[in-house]
Amino acid sequence: NLTYLSLSKDVVSIGNYAFKGTAITELDTANLINLEIIGNSSFANTSLTVINIPSSTKIIDSYAFSNAEINEIIFKNDSNLETIGDNAFDGCTSLSKVYINEKNNRSNINAIQIGDDVFNNCCSKAVIS
Repeated sequence: NLTYLSLSKDVVSIGNYAFKGTAITELDTANLINLEIIGNSSFANTSLTVINIPSSTKIIDSYAFSNAEINEIIFKNDSNLETIGDNAFDGCTSLSKVYINEKNNRSNINAIQIGDDVFNNCCSKAVIS
C-alpha cells in the first residue's frame, strides 16, 4: 500500500482521480514548485491528514480532497491560487485548522473563483488563521 508520496519538481498537474482511494497518509510537497493544477478527485477518499498547498498552485479542482482524513490545510505564502472547485474539501470531517497565514506572514490568496460547498460536510468547528 502506498502511504508516502513525493513527486518531482517537474510535476505541473496531478490528474483527475490520480490517487483517489489510496492509503496515502503523507504527501511531501517540498519539491512541487511548479504544480499548478490539483485535478478532480485526485486525493479523494485518502488518509492524508495534512495538506500543504504549494504557492505555485492555481487550481484545486472539484472534489480534489473530498472525504479525505485531512485535519489541517496550509496555504503557502505568495499563493497563486485562482480557483477552488466545488466541494474541494467536502466530507473532510476531521478538518480542524485552515492556515492562510504561514509563519505569521500574510498569504496572498486572491482566489478568483471559489466553488459551491467547498467545505460541505466538514466538522462544525474549524479554526482559520
